[in-house]
Amino acid sequence: MKKLPKFIFVHIVKTGGTSLREMIKKLYNDKYILDKTYNRKNKILTIKNKPYPKDYKSKSVIHGHFRFDRYEHLGWPMITFIRHPVSRMVSEYSRIQYRLKGQYKLDIVSFARIHRSNLYNEVIGDVSKFAFIGITENYDKSIKDLEKVLGIKFGPIKKINVMPPNYTYKLSKAQRKKIEIITKKDIELYHTQKILLNKRNKK
Repeated sequence: MKKLPKFIFVHIVKTGGTSLREMIKKLYNDKYILDKTYNRKNKILTIKNKPYPKDYKSKSVIHGHFRFDRYEHLGWPMITFIRHPVSRMVSEYSRIQYRLKGQYKLDIVSFARIHRSNLYNEVIGDVSKFAFIGITENYDKSIKDLEKVLGIKFGPIKKINVMPPNYTYKLSKAQRKKIEIITKKDIELYHTQKILLNKRNKK
């Protein structure tokens, strides 16, 4: 049996990572580990002084909501997925409202400004450090590209953790414009990666 490659899966919230996680877990079994040190205050982990999972170096896949530099010392290839920052923001905000039954205090623009102004740039840092960055809007194609990069086959994709349509927040034009300004750097990063995906598709 071919030895499965090692890699780090930097999971950015609401980008299709949960669906990918289930495929990885099925393939890697006990060689998969979830890093649960992500804090619950809607902020990305500042990895200093946080303990690593037990026996993490003996695993082949480490996955979680952490910044690129948490496991950079291992030298393993890093992968992640991104989607349009405004769509991702709406999805995360909708999930919070769904879980809190519509009682979340912050409006979506304040949420974007306080907690998620430029999430991708914070989590990914330098894109050149990543072996693969997939695009959620082109999920099926991105998964196939990822399989080629890693030299493995995940199997059928089962999309999970999808919000009920009636709980998806509806942005006004004014709100969208404000969030586009707030996430300007992330939008630039997203479009750059999407152009790269389109170039791969033409090959």
